[in-house]
Amino acid sequence: MNRKDQIAEAISTIMPKIARHITLGMAQVFHLTPPQVFTILLIGSQPACRACDLSQALRVSAPTVTGIIDRLERAGYVKRVPSKTDRRVIHIELTQTGMKFDRQIRNHVKKQWRLLLDKLSDRDCEAYLDIMERLQNQIG
Repeated sequence: MNRKDQIAEAISTIMPKIARHITLGMAQVFHLTPPQVFTILLIGSQPACRACDLSQALRVSAPTVTGIIDRLERAGYVKRVPSKTDRRVIHIELTQTGMKFDRQIRNHVKKQWRLLLDKLSDRDCEAYLDIMERLQNQIG
């Protein structure tokens, strides 16, 4: 096994642990399922998105996204808004309550990252950010 394979194997074990740590308890704190939390975050970062956009981003089926949206709509976090330019298109948007929730979730995640980053030097934090930004650019 070459070194990049070894690194990939290590990262494939480490990253899920970090993600679980960051999101640990988020569903319980916010009383939503993880897919509902991620849907709110996606809609918050892509205003006026369509259900098919969410389906692709979450990598779940259209009926699954419909169920998530239905539950979030009943809870008052999202609303369906007809497109002004195409009557066939329905956009999913956050309500005022949803926007507030989106900020709370993002603040929770930021706080969890801050607690982790506090254990690293400033130089390591900068290097980590640089690498993460480069990786994000690679995936679009």
